[in-house]
Amino acid sequence: MANASELLHFFKQDIHVERYSHEVQDALAQSVQTAFNYLVDCMQRELHRVMPAFLDESMDDLQEGKGKVLENLKIDVDLKHEKSSE
Repeated sequence: MANASELLHFFKQDIHVERYSHEVQDALAQSVQTAFNYLVDCMQRELHRVMPAFLDESMDDLQEGKGKVLENLKIDVDLKHEKSSE
């Protein structure tokens, strides 16, 4: 997704390529938006799976729920950093 966004930015900034790449830019922009929507959907499903334990009143469940939520968020952040450093 990051590479596609960078490529789209390149197409828009290069005055020689920009004139001839409107269809490609539209398709690439739509692809990036679709990928982002899928990513958001996946993250929401993961959080919805573990949030009930996070919001439970019981202290044992709360600690376990916090751990699961924080673990999922840490994995997501680690993946983001891994992809941005490539």
